[in-house]
Amino acid sequence: MLTLYSFGPAANSMKPLLALYEKGLEFNPRFVDPRKFEHHEPWFKKINPRGQVPALDHDGHIITESTVICEYLEDAFPDAPRLRPTDPVKIAEMRVWTKWVDEYFCWCVSTIGWERMIGPMARALSDEEFEAKVAQIPVVEQQKKWRNARAGFPKEVLEEEMRKIGFSGGRIE
Repeated sequence: MLTLYSFGPAANSMKPLLALYEKGLEFNPRFVDPRKFEHHEPWFKKINPRGQVPALDHDGHIITESTVICEYLEDAFPDAPRLRPTDPVKIAEMRVWTKWVDEYFCWCVSTIGWERMIGPMARALSDEEFEAKVAQIPVVEQQKKWRNARAGFPKEVLEEEMRKIGFSGGRIE
């Protein structure tokens, strides 16, 4: 049995979600609501102690990190439609693209998402509520992201991230 814990249409959650659908695998989609901080609740931290989505549960084995989940699905379900090439050179080229997406493109998109989605959510909380929520976050870097989102990202940072997204779209084309 496969269960994918995700935020839905967020970039990192979309990669394994699309892989599951493209491979035609049956799975239980489990939406984790970031507005309720569900990914930082004790029940979810038992699944992923880092309190991050996506997380794939395959018969009790937890796989995290979107690209790793996609690679895992290729290895665990070799009879399902292949999404990864078979030629080693093509596999290497694919991994260069996935590395670039993970380290460059998704970072830009993430910053915009933090500004547009997380920022208003964080600013709607009282100082006490916000600090209580941040205290539940197990990863220090994620705590900093929440604080940055609450404060709002500088205009020049957002403009640069949008420039990078435009560059990325051109590169992908």
